[in-house]
Amino acid sequence: MDLLEALKEGRVAGINEKPTAHIETVMSHVLIYDEVVRKIYKNDREGVFLNLKDPIEKKNFYRDDFIWNQEVSPDIHKDLHGAHKDKNGNYTIAPFDETDDWFIEMKRIESEDTLFKRLHDETVTLPMIRHLAETQTKRLQQLTGKWLEHYDDLASIGLTELWRKRLDED
Repeated sequence: MDLLEALKEGRVAGINEKPTAHIETVMSHVLIYDEVVRKIYKNDREGVFLNLKDPIEKKNFYRDDFIWNQEVSPDIHKDLHGAHKDKNGNYTIAPFDETDDWFIEMKRIESEDTLFKRLHDETVTLPMIRHLAETQTKRLQQLTGKWLEHYDDLASIGLTELWRKRLDED
């Protein structure tokens, strides 16, 4: 049994619930629960900029993706978990650096009130667009300012190491 199946069957120690829905995307499996959403990247993705078949690249991708998404939307991206499979095939949640399988846990957002749903239903108003543009512009300015002073570091050491360096400074 792999981690996806274990999560779908509620067989990961500490996570005893089963998802209410499973959405498969090009790169991942998204499991929707009552309160949270858990995302697992596919192991077989390989492309020009990404090779999730390689365990080291996959681990780095999980970490970098989570760090960036949590920086952009900290209220949504809650945790990055490692998952350990023992010799009997049972999964437990474990520290990220001590495992070779991972998943991202996010806050569940009701799909009835998302921008995508409103665009699809053609219920987006000009004031909504104005508010969204202002909010996103402010957030991007905050992020840009926060990262701009470290731009040279970002280019030379990468996002993960830059994040660690910033955490050490705080």
